[in-house]
Amino acid sequence: MANSKGYVTRLVTVECSYGTTFNYLNVETDHGVIWYGLDEEGNVSEERPLMNANDHKGDVNILCFGRCKSPSNKVFGGDRDFHIGSLMDALGSAIGACEGYKCTPYCSRSWAQVVNNVLLDGAPAITSDSNVTCYYGGEIKVKIQTEEESGENQ
Repeated sequence: MANSKGYVTRLVTVECSYGTTFNYLNVETDHGVIWYGLDEEGNVSEERPLMNANDHKGDVNILCFGRCKSPSNKVFGGDRDFHIGSLMDALGSAIGACEGYKCTPYCSRSWAQVVNNVLLDGAPAITSDSNVTCYYGGEIKVKIQTEEESGENQ
Protein backbone atom coordinates (compact mmCIF):
# COMPACT_ATOMS: atom_id res chain seq x y z
CA MET A 1 0.00 0.00 0.00
CA ALA A 2 1.23 3.55 -0.63
CA ASN A 3 2.05 5.56 2.47
CA SER A 4 -0.32 8.16 3.94
CA LYS A 5 0.83 10.87 1.50
CA GLY A 6 0.24 8.59 -1.47
CA TYR A 7 3.93 8.40 -2.38
CA VAL A 8 5.00 5.00 -3.66
CA THR A 9 7.65 3.00 -1.84
CA ARG A 10 9.56 -0.19 -2.52
CA LEU A 11 7.37 -3.31 -2.11
CA VAL A 12 4.15 -1.54 -3.10
CA THR A 13 1.82 -3.94 -4.93
CA VAL A 14 1.39 -3.19 -8.64
CA GLU A 15 -0.58 -4.85 -11.42
CA CYS A 16 -0.59 -4.83 -15.20
CA SER A 17 -3.78 -4.67 -17.24
CA TYR A 18 -2.51 -7.62 -19.36
CA GLY A 19 -0.87 -9.63 -16.58
CA THR A 20 -2.35 -12.64 -14.83
CA THR A 21 -1.07 -11.76 -11.35
CA PHE A 22 0.26 -8.82 -9.34
CA ASN A 23 3.80 -8.20 -8.11
CA TYR A 24 5.81 -5.68 -6.10
CA LEU A 25 7.97 -2.71 -7.05
CA ASN A 26 11.65 -2.87 -6.27
CA VAL A 27 14.51 -0.39 -6.23
CA GLU A 28 18.22 -1.23 -6.48
CA THR A 29 19.55 1.81 -4.65
CA ASP A 30 17.41 4.16 -2.61
CA HIS A 31 17.08 7.80 -3.62
CA GLY A 32 17.92 9.12 -0.17
CA VAL A 33 14.34 9.41 1.11
CA ILE A 34 12.93 6.73 3.38
CA TRP A 35 9.33 6.31 4.54
CA TYR A 36 8.98 5.06 8.10
CA GLY A 37 5.87 3.06 8.98
CA LEU A 38 4.79 3.29 12.59
CA ASP A 39 3.03 0.67 14.69
CA GLU A 40 0.17 1.41 17.10
CA GLU A 41 2.61 2.52 19.82
CA GLY A 42 4.37 4.95 17.49
CA ASN A 43 7.49 2.83 17.03
CA VAL A 44 9.10 2.41 13.61
CA SER A 45 7.79 -0.89 12.25
CA GLU A 46 9.18 -0.71 8.70
CA GLU A 47 11.42 1.40 6.52
CA ARG A 48 10.95 1.65 2.76
CA PRO A 49 12.69 3.85 0.18
CA LEU A 50 10.48 6.12 -1.92
CA MET A 51 10.50 5.54 -5.67
CA ASN A 52 10.87 8.01 -8.51
CA ALA A 53 9.73 8.23 -12.14
CA ASN A 54 12.95 6.61 -13.37
CA ASP A 55 12.23 3.39 -11.48
CA HIS A 56 10.60 1.73 -14.49
CA LYS A 57 13.12 -0.89 -15.60
CA GLY A 58 11.73 -4.36 -16.29
CA ASP A 59 13.07 -7.19 -14.12
CA VAL A 60 14.74 -4.57 -11.90
CA ASN A 61 12.00 -2.23 -10.65
CA ILE A 62 8.97 -3.81 -12.31
CA LEU A 63 8.85 -7.57 -11.98
CA CYS A 64 6.98 -10.31 -13.85
CA PHE A 65 3.15 -10.28 -13.81
CA GLY A 66 2.76 -13.98 -14.61
CA ARG A 67 1.58 -14.45 -18.19
CA CYS A 68 1.16 -11.63 -20.71
CA LYS A 69 -2.25 -11.63 -22.39
CA SER A 70 -1.60 -8.62 -24.62
CA PRO A 71 -2.84 -9.11 -28.18
CA SER A 72 0.26 -7.28 -29.43
CA ASN A 73 2.66 -9.72 -27.73
CA LYS A 74 3.42 -12.03 -30.66
CA VAL A 75 7.06 -12.80 -29.86
CA PHE A 76 7.88 -16.00 -31.75
CA GLY A 77 10.01 -18.33 -29.67
CA GLY A 78 9.54 -16.33 -26.47
CA ASP A 79 9.22 -17.95 -23.07
CA ARG A 80 5.69 -19.33 -22.72
CA ASP A 81 3.91 -20.50 -19.61
CA PHE A 82 1.70 -23.37 -20.79
CA HIS A 83 -0.78 -25.12 -18.58
CA ILE A 84 -2.36 -27.50 -21.12
CA GLY A 85 0.36 -30.02 -21.67
CA SER A 86 3.37 -30.73 -23.79
CA LEU A 87 1.36 -31.41 -26.98
CA MET A 88 -0.04 -27.87 -26.96
CA ASP A 89 3.39 -26.54 -26.00
CA ALA A 90 4.89 -28.16 -29.11
CA LEU A 91 2.03 -26.88 -31.30
CA GLY A 92 2.31 -23.38 -29.82
CA SER A 93 6.05 -23.33 -30.44
CA ALA A 94 5.49 -24.43 -34.05
CA ILE A 95 2.97 -21.72 -34.90
CA GLY A 96 4.04 -19.05 -32.38
CA ALA A 97 0.52 -17.82 -31.75
CA CYS A 98 -0.62 -19.28 -28.39
CA GLU A 99 -1.66 -17.12 -25.49
CA GLY A 100 0.43 -17.41 -22.38
CA TYR A 101 3.75 -15.73 -23.10
CA LYS A 102 5.81 -15.27 -19.98
CA CYS A 103 5.51 -11.65 -18.87
CA THR A 104 8.71 -9.73 -19.43
CA PRO A 105 7.95 -6.10 -18.54
CA TYR A 106 9.59 -3.57 -20.84
CA CYS A 107 8.80 0.04 -20.02
CA SER A 108 10.92 2.42 -22.07
CA ARG A 109 9.21 5.56 -20.76
CA SER A 110 9.13 6.92 -17.23
CA TRP A 111 6.13 6.80 -14.94
CA ALA A 112 3.32 9.27 -15.79
CA GLN A 113 1.00 11.20 -13.43
CA VAL A 114 3.92 12.03 -11.13
CA VAL A 115 4.58 14.80 -8.59
CA ASN A 116 6.81 17.16 -10.59
CA ASN A 117 7.61 19.46 -7.66
CA VAL A 118 8.89 16.61 -5.45
CA LEU A 119 12.20 15.36 -6.83
CA LEU A 120 14.09 12.28 -5.64
CA ASP A 121 17.57 12.02 -7.18
CA GLY A 122 16.45 14.58 -9.77
CA ALA A 123 13.33 12.70 -10.92
CA PRO A 124 9.70 13.27 -9.86
CA ALA A 125 8.21 11.14 -7.09
CA ILE A 126 5.57 8.61 -8.05
CA THR A 127 2.28 8.25 -6.19
CA SER A 128 -0.60 5.81 -6.04
CA ASP A 129 -2.08 7.73 -9.01
CA SER A 130 1.00 7.17 -11.22
CA ASN A 131 1.15 4.67 -14.07
CA VAL A 132 3.58 3.41 -16.68
CA THR A 133 2.89 1.66 -19.99
CA CYS A 134 4.65 -1.52 -21.07
CA TYR A 135 5.90 -1.97 -24.62
CA TYR A 136 3.10 -4.49 -25.15
CA GLY A 137 0.41 -1.95 -24.17
CA GLY A 138 -0.25 -3.01 -20.60
CA GLU A 139 -0.96 -0.26 -18.10
CA ILE A 140 0.99 -0.81 -14.90
CA LYS A 141 -0.37 0.90 -11.81
CA VAL A 142 -0.52 0.63 -8.05
CA LYS A 143 -3.01 -2.03 -6.95
CA ILE A 144 -5.47 -0.45 -4.58
CA GLN A 145 -6.17 -3.04 -1.89
CA THR A 146 -9.56 -3.46 -0.30
CA GLU A 147 -9.84 -3.68 3.48
CA GLU A 148 -10.32 -7.45 3.19
CA GLU A 149 -7.15 -7.85 1.09
CA SER A 150 -5.06 -5.77 3.47
CA GLY A 151 -6.32 -7.71 6.51
CA GLU A 152 -7.74 -4.67 8.30
CA ASN A 153 -11.06 -6.39 9.01
CA GLN A 154 -9.56 -9.50 10.54
